[in-house]
Amino acid sequence: MCEPSFDLRRGSVTTIHDVKPVASTIEHVQEDEDPAMPIKAFNHDVIMWIIALIIMCYHQMAYASLLSIYLLDEPEKSSSIDLKGGLGYTVHDVGTFMSVNGVIALVIQLTIFPVFVGRVGVWNSLVSLLILCPITYVFVPFLSVLSRSDLPVGIYAILVLQNFFVIIIYPCLLIALKNAAPSSLVLGKVNGLAMSACSGARTVAPPLSGFIYDAGGSAAAWWSITAVAVLGAIELCFIARPNDNADVVVENVLRRKSAAEPSMGRVCEEPEN
Repeated sequence: MCEPSFDLRRGSVTTIHDVKPVASTIEHVQEDEDPAMPIKAFNHDVIMWIIALIIMCYHQMAYASLLSIYLLDEPEKSSSIDLKGGLGYTVHDVGTFMSVNGVIALVIQLTIFPVFVGRVGVWNSLVSLLILCPITYVFVPFLSVLSRSDLPVGIYAILVLQNFFVIIIYPCLLIALKNAAPSSLVLGKVNGLAMSACSGARTVAPPLSGFIYDAGGSAAAWWSITAVAVLGAIELCFIARPNDNADVVVENVLRRKSAAEPSMGRVCEEPEN
């Protein structure tokens, strides 16, 4: 009999980080627990964390869809702040910005995420970054006041901030949602609804933000996203802070010695005669 080529006991098989709960608020199934007993899956905290995910997915997708359009759109003013048009870059320039954006996201995911969340904690990371997240969007229209030589610096600063916020906030929201679930028996139902709702938010965000851009100009579109991000920060006031003991340890698996990793190869044993 051949063993599977991967070990299901690993902390993570799809990410470079290992997220380990130290103390979870979920009531895991006991041997004498009847799985047929009805469990209320969607309590107050679960619903609020799902709404937080919806808000985050909306403004993150709206940002991603508007950024390329804003960079390509021709400016309407040659001097002072331009609240209607874009920055007037070429397709080649926008492709360069997007390529560097991918590198920035990779570096933050590899190096900053495990250190920041490991030291600050999930709850403190959520509170601080959800409050600061609107900064990413509110200042975008003011890029138009920069000179052509200074403009790339401002664009890359916005890219770094947005990647930093989203890469840390999204996993922390998923961890908070998991810990808010009343039982491990309902995790599938909770995660299913959450991901469906997030998909709906990502579907609505590009056309809605694009309509606002077309009707009111670039600043109106960016500040509408800012308003949504502010709602995400305000919503934290209506969510009870989890137990101080309910935290996680985030480890960067790239730092582990190869000897500590379970064997990933395909191991086969000859049947005994």
